[in-house]
Amino acid sequence: MSPPDELGRPDTGSTGNPRDRAHMLFDIRRYEDAATVLREALLVDPDDWRLQCELARCLLNTQDYEGGLAATERAITLSPENEWPWRLRALLLARLRRPAEAVQASTRAVQLAPTLADTHVVHSQTLRLHRRPQDARLAAGHAIQLAPQDPATHEAY
Repeated sequence: MSPPDELGRPDTGSTGNPRDRAHMLFDIRRYEDAATVLREALLVDPDDWRLQCELARCLLNTQDYEGGLAATERAITLSPENEWPWRLRALLLARLRRPAEAVQASTRAVQLAPTLADTHVVHSQTLRLHRRPQDARLAAGHAIQLAPQDPATHEAY
């Protein structure tokens, strides 16, 4: 990695590909900077559904829920059979207080990746928001069965 900039932050913009730079920025909580890198990468490759998901993840963390939702919709259009954009969509809809739509999106994520604990964690969260606590506990229980060592699965319960 390059030496720090004048503010002591790591220089994450001078080397590597855009996805790597965005990950480094995301990891140090520079979400807006990561989103800028991803937007630039999407100008070159607008049909990369993974970049759209990475952008949505950044926008979720900057509380630009509408912008994140637009990125997930583009990702779903590009790759409807992948669970990640559906899972992100569910989280964004939950933050926008649209619980019925959030549950629909999380249900689709579970259908696409029933053996991935993260889908069940998000499904549990959206079910709880939709005031379905028993269903939320069942979804959290599935997550725990799939990944008992992952603390996030236990937090969902």
